[in-house]
Amino acid sequence: MKRKYHNLAAFILVDSLVALTVVMMVLGWLALCESQLKLQREKMGRTLRIARLAKETSDVLLIKKGRRVSCSDGPYRAVADSHRVAVMCGRQLVWETKG
Repeated sequence: MKRKYHNLAAFILVDSLVALTVVMMVLGWLALCESQLKLQREKMGRTLRIARLAKETSDVLLIKKGRRVSCSDGPYRAVADSHRVAVMCGRQLVWETKG
């Protein structure tokens, strides 16, 4: 009778370890996915901010009828003239359209 009890206890221990391993893998996967979603959200936020600044600058250009205009939003600065709209972050060009 004692032998069956030890086999049952070993099975319960192994079953618990397998369940714990699966739970830890799922938690690690969820943490990885959460961090990737956070990075993606930040990147999309920057892209949206840049696009809005470029749109605002081109609208100001239309209102002023063809003169060169400049708008800024935090670290970003947009410059528009009749040929292009460019958005810079410091001295680095981050977005440009010509036409």
